[in-house]
Amino acid sequence: MKKKEHDGILKLDVFTYSTMMKVFAEAKMWKMASNIKDDMRAVGARLNLVTWSSLINAYANSGLVDGAIEILEEMIRDGCQPTAPCFNIILTALVKSCQYDRAFRLFNSWIEFGIKVSLSLEQKGSLPDNFTFCEEHPGTNGGTILVVPFRPTVTTYNILMMACGTNDERAKSVMNEMKRNGLCPDRISWSILMDIYGTSKNRNGAIQALRRMQRVGIKLNVSAYTVAIKGM
Repeated sequence: MKKKEHDGILKLDVFTYSTMMKVFAEAKMWKMASNIKDDMRAVGARLNLVTWSSLINAYANSGLVDGAIEILEEMIRDGCQPTAPCFNIILTALVKSCQYDRAFRLFNSWIEFGIKVSLSLEQKGSLPDNFTFCEEHPGTNGGTILVVPFRPTVTTYNILMMACGTNDERAKSVMNEMKRNGLCPDRISWSILMDIYGTSKNRNGAIQALRRMQRVGIKLNVSAYTVAIKGM
């Protein structure tokens, strides 16, 4: 494919590359996804948010969390602003592999310190004007260290709630933190909480969560009732 493109027989655009990257990410073929990145750079195509996210996902889905974090940092060096879903992909991978404590440690580190990335002067100069960072420090060899903020979403906190296992008090604490940060738990949040109450055999907790869910105006569906019944 690369040879055909080089010979002018096959023309690929960023959308096509992104689609291929998504396919490899879902198939946990991180090496193939990484090759797509190299191919794009070889022909002068710039990776966008979708392609970077898919590449992060490819590494994370393959259990290579450290590699996914490195791709996130490379994304920043390339001048592409990471969004919350990029961080969420990594947290989800940790939860799926039952690395719950590491998920919380990484989340807390991102919240407190952001993500620190070393850039050369050339990389810093090529960042778009709308690139957001909260701090900048002198780096080595005349470079710079940027601190890019992490802004969690409801989905982020839902992922953390799933990392609570059967600890319903911790899950409730995560939901309260979500509220303190100005975010409103959605139906998924409440369903996760009720499911944890059910798993921990906390019948009263499941009933109270169901009632609170009704009071805040979230319409109950069959799934919500099923989860609640399991907790009773």
